[in-house]
Amino acid sequence: MFDFEFVKKFEAEDVNKEYIPMKITSSYRSFRIYLILFFCFFVYTSRGESFLSRDSVQHNKDFTYVVTGSLFLGGGFLAHCADHNYSQNKSFFFPHESSTLDDIGRWIPELTRIGFHLAGVKSRSDWMRIVNSRMFAYGVNVGVTEGLKRIIRQERPDGSDFKSTPSGHAAMAFMSAAILDEEYGYVSPFVTLGGYAVSTAIAYDRTRGNHHYAGDVILGTGIGLLAAKAGYQLCDWILKGRGKRVMKGDDQSPFLSDHPSFLGIYGGYGMSLNNLRSRTGGNLSQLGALQVGLEGACYPSHYFGLGGRITEGRWLLKQQGQTVPAWIDRLTALGGIYTSVPLNNSAYMGGKLLGGYSIQTGGRSQSRNLGINTLEGATFATGVFGGYTFRKNLDLRCQLDYEMVCSRHQTLHYLCPAIGLNFFF
Repeated sequence: MFDFEFVKKFEAEDVNKEYIPMKITSSYRSFRIYLILFFCFFVYTSRGESFLSRDSVQHNKDFTYVVTGSLFLGGGFLAHCADHNYSQNKSFFFPHESSTLDDIGRWIPELTRIGFHLAGVKSRSDWMRIVNSRMFAYGVNVGVTEGLKRIIRQERPDGSDFKSTPSGHAAMAFMSAAILDEEYGYVSPFVTLGGYAVSTAIAYDRTRGNHHYAGDVILGTGIGLLAAKAGYQLCDWILKGRGKRVMKGDDQSPFLSDHPSFLGIYGGYGMSLNNLRSRTGGNLSQLGALQVGLEGACYPSHYFGLGGRITEGRWLLKQQGQTVPAWIDRLTALGGIYTSVPLNNSAYMGGKLLGGYSIQTGGRSQSRNLGINTLEGATFATGVFGGYTFRKNLDLRCQLDYEMVCSRHQTLHYLCPAIGLNFFF
């Protein structure tokens, strides 16, 4: 019934180590304890003067790190639970794709930081602070990611090993982006935005290359962000705040623009609200997917604007509770109306009503083997969001989007909680 030529059948001799399935009562308990200890360590190191400082600019920045990292950490754990159930029932491997670009790309934020230093651009830290904070952050990052990999022992989608959760590439990329932001974010908002855009692309490509599930990279993102902040806080605690420079704009409190036009990136967890209907009978469900995209809007007035977004995601499929070697890659382009209402001088909330088109960019032949027609067509979306301006021209946004994809043979419904970073202009 299915075409299995593009996958490898699971054979025990292909695995170097004997696979021991994860037991919920033991490994998951260790998993939760490990995450709790890491978060407690982060909170403890964050008790330094800078975190408790009355300075609103520094407080906003630290608050943003804590909230964002915590949301990704919790969201990654919840997504991993679904990924684990899927992996346990899988008797095949998805095709392996080269990770050379990912291996190089995760270091782009770090290489950019080094490039600024070689160009003579002054960083926020002297050499002593940057070396020590980088060393501490790297130690926390590697310790947590490698520790969890050995506790969880989640098999990768391509079957290469049992180190899928969490994603070390995502953790390293976002840790490097956070360090770049800390040292040179004052130069331009696009330094911060660019670093996180590269990290987001690397995280998504890890799922496209079948190296990780969605929950793996979401969890890795949270670990990377919190590890970077923990490294700086631990360094400042040891050095007692020495080596930290005050840069131009550090004393400027962030505030909302009268016309909140924005351009930004976002990532979220897309959840299907209904099943796919097969021509051969029966229904197929979709595993939650990592969705990433670009979004922007121009506000001619204070409350209303016109804009749009481009989003891509990958959904793995299950049929009658059993995993199948098929997936759906979907690219969506939407445009429409945005609204925004300020809550105070640094926070706002709003909504959007969008329309556009979705195309299936991958997994066509595999889904056809399951009796599923190409899933593309007119798409409509709406959503609500709330934002917090933590630095001049930069804000953190949490949003909840609903999408309806009207393909030729069926209508699909999706819900996607997401976090975005936006540049206001």
